[in-house]
Amino acid sequence: MAINKLSTTNGAGSAIPAAGRYAAVSGGTTTSYSSGGVTYQVQTFTASGTLTVANSGLVDVLVVAGGGAGGTTDTNTVAGGGGAAGGLQFVSSTYLPAGSYTVTVGAGGSGNTVHSNCTSGGTSSLGGIVIAAGGGRGGGKVSGDSTADPSDSGGSSGGSCFTSATAGRLGSAVVGQGKNGGFGASGSGGGGGGAGAVGATSSTNIGGNGGAGLANSITGSSVTYAGGGGALGSTTNGTGGSGGGGNGGASATSGTVNTGGGGGSSWNNLTS
Repeated sequence: MAINKLSTTNGAGSAIPAAGRYAAVSGGTTTSYSSGGVTYQVQTFTASGTLTVANSGLVDVLVVAGGGAGGTTDTNTVAGGGGAAGGLQFVSSTYLPAGSYTVTVGAGGSGNTVHSNCTSGGTSSLGGIVIAAGGGRGGGKVSGDSTADPSDSGGSSGGSCFTSATAGRLGSAVVGQGKNGGFGASGSGGGGGGAGAVGATSSTNIGGNGGAGLANSITGSSVTYAGGGGALGSTTNGTGGSGGGGNGGASATSGTVNTGGGGGSSWNNLTS
């Protein structure tokens, strides 16, 4: 999560009216950058904490939730769906009164060889004002069940699993925060949804790619966040979406730390 901006040339101590000035804030990790002759201060949180607003004013806020774990199954003939990216919310020039605000940074979902133990990502928020929902876990199959579990809903939704009894079911993404995952096919799972694009629907034995994330320059440089996780395919694995999505495969990879990327899926060796 990043909180921007304090202008050192038009700061809280200047003559700009209280409702139109940049806020004076602290908390997290402080960096700065210059653009157009103005220096902006950035507060970045990679763990939960407190944002202190010493003087009220305007801020830009980027909130990214934790990505979901990829799905897993109990058989080498059924592939789980890719994990979804965490929801992404960007708010420009929002007014914050002076005070302390709780910052919550959602954790990424946890993978497990038992699908029912795989989890979706955690919700991130700034004081309950800007909230991003965690990414949904990918669809999978629990031992003894004839049908696949659907992917979970979230900021983006996970990709679906496929069995002969069902083509898989998808959760729903939160409108404005992310995209849906893709459907699975025989021998492959659907890709997890990203913040900027839906996860790819797979074809027979070819895993779906994760949906692309979104680029944002709140830190002064363009960074892509919240890519969906790729899904395993029995012949070709899906790759993670830009923005930290993990790759599907027998040794699936996790979403990249602090990006909100979803995890890749595997048969029964799932990583978040």
